[in-house]
Amino acid sequence: MIRAGLLSLAISVGVSFSPPVGAQTLPRQAIPQQGERIRLRGVSGGESPSVASGRFSGLEGDTLVLQVSRTEYRRFALEDLAKLEISAGKSRGAGAFRGMLIGTVGGASLGLLLGALSPEGCARCDSAGASMAIAAVGLGTLGLAGGLAIGAAVGVERWEVRWMVEGVR
Repeated sequence: MIRAGLLSLAISVGVSFSPPVGAQTLPRQAIPQQGERIRLRGVSGGESPSVASGRFSGLEGDTLVLQVSRTEYRRFALEDLAKLEISAGKSRGAGAFRGMLIGTVGGASLGLLLGALSPEGCARCDSAGASMAIAAVGLGTLGLAGGLAIGAAVGVERWEVRWMVEGVR
């Protein structure tokens, strides 16, 4: 009888001190600096998108405030978040590689299309297939160079995970 009473008391004390189910808090080391660029993933509350990014504005209780534009602020309940990432800056190399791929595929596709639509083909080509191949290689090379230059200039933003819910990738 005494055991059952002690067990009941232990369970009720444990329940009263545990946080509500679904409630989350950010560990102190995971809280971004004011104005730091962040990306939120797994946002599931209401009409919120599954990914949101902007500048960290602050915490209001169990709500994270994100500045998404100069005048617009959005609030996200911590319980709706799966992952918080911090911007690690831009990578020019990754941007150049992505631009090179996009430019090459786009240029080669356009070359194939123009080569196929050309009524006379090229003067030195024996067949329409040769005309398409020459146009695809030529425009693919131009697309590669243009995409490489634009991608390197623009870059690609890199993200580092600062906090995530257990079991989320």
